[in-house]
Amino acid sequence: MYEQLAILIGLAIMLLAILLIGSLRINVGFTYSGILLVRREGFKFHNIFSSLYSAGLIFYIMVWPMVSDFTERTIFNTVYIYIFFLIVFFLLIINLYLIRTVLNLMHFSKPYHDYLVVLGAGLDGRRVTALLASRVNKAIELYRKNPGIKLIMTGCQGEVKWLLKHQ
Repeated sequence: MYEQLAILIGLAIMLLAILLIGSLRINVGFTYSGILLVRREGFKFHNIFSSLYSAGLIFYIMVWPMVSDFTERTIFNTVYIYIFFLIVFFLLIINLYLIRTVLNLMHFSKPYHDYLVVLGAGLDGRRVTALLASRVNKAIELYRKNPGIKLIMTGCQGEVKWLLKHQ
């Protein structure tokens, strides 16, 4: 009886530790990806969502418990507990996704490809956007490593399409 209880308590402590470390790792990851996105694409409201999520999670985990009294049964405590279970579920899904991503990145043989498709990212007038420039630069880098591949460039919108039609 006591051995089963000790095992259950040990498993609960391990799960809590995994969730806390996982939430910290995900928080750092969201903040880092938000900063990278703002650097690549510029400061726009939709580019800072991951950083805002990270700040909200920090507020939820650290600030709310300090200012709330959990001994009383109020609507705010019920909402806090509900959000807690949603966050635990979300963190579990994210951790499973991260594990799957890491496992998918493990390649045991070097694949050979005949073609490389470079997705378009639109133009800003006649200027190439930062995202398109980074895709083209990566394609050139991969082409230099594998000189036999053929590059397929997609997109062609805006003034470039007009110029191609009228030449």
